[in-house]
Formats: sequence, C-alpha cells, structure tokens
Amino acid sequence: MQQRTLATLIATAFLLIIFFNLKPYRYWLDSRILSFTTEIPEQIDNLDLEYRRETRYGNGYVMAKEILKLTSTLHYKNPIILLPRQNYVEAKGIPQLVMPEPIVLYLFSRLQGVVPGEKDVYKANMGLKIIKGQLELVELHSKNDIDNLLKDYANPQPDNLLKNTRS
Repeated sequence: MQQRTLATLIATAFLLIIFFNLKPYRYWLDSRILSFTTEIPEQIDNLDLEYRRETRYGNGYVMAKEILKLTSTLHYKNPIILLPRQNYVEAKGIPQLVMPEPIVLYLFSRLQGVVPGEKDVYKANMGLKIIKGQLELVELHSKNDIDNLLKDYANPQPDNLLKNTRS
C-alpha cells in the first residue's frame, strides 16, 4: 500500500512540474503565485497600515480621506457633498486627481456624496471645487449656490496656472 501511495505522489508531482512548465500555465504561476515573493521586501519595509490601505485601495481611498480632512474643518452634522465628474477635474488641469464615486466616498469615509444629474443633488450642503489648482470645499446654502456650482462643473474654465513664462 505504501508503494502505491509513493508512486502516486511521485507521478502527481511529475505531472504538476510538466503542467506548470507549459507556457500559459507558467505565465499564470509566475504572475499570480510567484510574483508575491518579489514584493516581500517592500511589504516588510512598509508595515504601516495606512500605507497598505492606500496601496491596496488606490486613488478612491486617498481622495475619500482627503475629502474627510476637508470636512473636518467645517462642523456639519450630516454633510452631503456635491462631487464633480472626472472631466471637470481634467479640464482644471489636474488629471492625476481621481474623483471617487459617491458609493466609494461613503465606503471609505462614511460621507454622503452626490454627483450632478442625481435626484438628490439639491440636498447637498457642501461642494468640491478646484480653485487655483487646489481642491476646496465650499458651503452650499441655497439652490442658487448649487446651480452656480453645477454650471461651473458643466463648463469648467481652466486655471491658467501653468502659463509659459518664456517670451
């Protein structure tokens, strides 16, 4: 019985070696399993939980945390934030800034957000705006304030921060 078990073990190991040496399966093994061995030194150097979250969750997490920092200066009980679409951010000259979707904002910061076109857009009491290359949180007190911000989102005027100084 032990000889049969040993023979089965050796045959299985031999078949696995052959299987993972075939090109598509070798690629899968290298990219999905063995790739993590090259990341171990980097992970050991960066044991900070916040760094790992930023690396894992990406831009949506980072932006949600930045928006949370901005809202902490204004003391609203239940802020509802009007978020611009990505084309507004790109038109303002900051394409590396990625706006989170409202659900992502809620997931990472527990802040409620709305985007232009949603039915709850007029419930917003804060809005994000890019002024001179900086992300700022503006208070929205009336329907007129929201309409003005929506107009700015629809027709963004680029900030001319990067003027060519060479003449």
